[in-house]
Amino acid sequence: MSLLVEADSEEPAVLAVARLVGELEGNEKVESEAASLLAKGDTAGLLVKLAGSTLLTSASEKDAEAAFLVLAHAAGSLPPDRALAAVSAILPRVADTQAGVAALRLRVLFALFNAVPHARCRFTVLLRAFQFAAATEQHEALAHAVHKTDAWALDWALDAADLRALRLASYELLEKAHAGKALAALVSYLALFEVCTLASASR
Repeated sequence: MSLLVEADSEEPAVLAVARLVGELEGNEKVESEAASLLAKGDTAGLLVKLAGSTLLTSASEKDAEAAFLVLAHAAGSLPPDRALAAVSAILPRVADTQAGVAALRLRVLFALFNAVPHARCRFTVLLRAFQFAAATEQHEALAHAVHKTDAWALDWALDAADLRALRLASYELLEKAHAGKALAALVSYLALFEVCTLASASR
């Protein structure tokens, strides 16, 4: 089955993904169960259910990528708290370093990052994407994004702990492929501890 959906019609698009999952898994009830969850307003629950299916391992890469693009946009349309809950539940299913098709999984993480407008969601996805790219040795795919992290951190109003996590992930992403940039990222990470120490001493 080729996944054909109406780009401007979210609910039919999600149901099309459910139909694809049903065909992949030989389960005719998936689409009706999806429609029931949508009728109850449980979009987040449906997204988690579909993300936990065999899409990334059973569908063609083209269909899997299209399906997760639909799920990403559906997650991005949710209110911030529900979007974060959905994204947090979806990420472990996508960013599974032991499950293969790493390049596809990273593209799905790109789609999710671009689709969710909420600051907390974007930070959560970016952090996991950096960690996944480092673990699967896809350093080059995200190295270009590291220089944007300070601007994003400011825009997202990250606290000290989240900023440290992001800078450490940046260093780990760069350390094998870009030694000079990795050192700069490490210095930036360590400088945050100096700032915290000085702030504590001044109180």
